[in-house]
Amino acid sequence: MHGQLGAAIAYPWILVGASFGMSIFLVHILGRYRVAAAHAEAALRASHQRLHEEAQVSTALARVGQELIASLDTPALLQRLSELTREVFGSDTSHTFLPDAEGNFAVAAGCGVSAEEWESLRALPLPHALTGPLLTRLAREGPVRRTSCARCSTW
Repeated sequence: MHGQLGAAIAYPWILVGASFGMSIFLVHILGRYRVAAAHAEAALRASHQRLHEEAQVSTALARVGQELIASLDTPALLQRLSELTREVFGSDTSHTFLPDAEGNFAVAAGCGVSAEEWESLRALPLPHALTGPLLTRLAREGPVRRTSCARCSTW
């Protein structure tokens, strides 16, 4: 009888201990889920940021396309291309160059320069010897946006 009494007294303690152990286990599991949820939320935010940036680029390209289609005559189209390029990239100037029959490039349109600078640009075509390496590099590496130039104090 004494053994049964000891078991009856110990039983509530066993239940309390088991409940306490289960509580610790559940807290541990919930903590793991919280960490996983935090990682998923961070990944979702990063994905949302990438989508937002892609949407901005797509919107800019769609705007450029609409504007270019709206003006079908070549001089106006090239002028608008220069203006939109300047706006989209936030630059001070933009110029559109076209190749001639000898492979030299002449400015066809531009914006952001004085009338005097514009006439100087129009008077001096860029020979293929100067533009060839640049075009080869552009084809290989793609365009690069520069925000400063060590040789140019005005940039």
